[in-house]
Amino acid sequence: MGLRKRLSALLKGDRRARLVGYNCFGQCDFGPNLAFYPEGAWYGGLSDAGDAERVVEHATCGVPMQAAPLALPDLERGEHLRNIADLVGTIERDRGRRHPWWWPF
Repeated sequence: MGLRKRLSALLKGDRRARLVGYNCFGQCDFGPNLAFYPEGAWYGGLSDAGDAERVVEHATCGVPMQAAPLALPDLERGEHLRNIADLVGTIERDRGRRHPWWWPF
C-alpha cells in the first residue's frame, strides 16, 4: 500500500501516466508488483522507498526501469493483458460519459 500511495502522490496531476488498481497478478510472493500497459512489462519486489520514483520516470519519460522484471507464464501474461485492456477501456468509456450534468449514483 505504501508504494501505491507514493505513486499516486507522484503522479497527481500528471497526464502522461495513470495509476490503475488491478486485483491480482497471482505473483504475491514477488510483490509488490506492477505492470506497464500497453507495454506489457511486469516488475515485482518493489518498495515504496526509491522504486516509486523510478516507476514514474519510466511511465512518464521512458527511462529504463532499474528493477528485475517479473516473469509470468505466457498464458497468464496474455490473460492479464486482455483484462487490463478491458479495464482501461471501461475507464476511458466512463470518462467519456461524464458531462457537467452527470451525477454519480
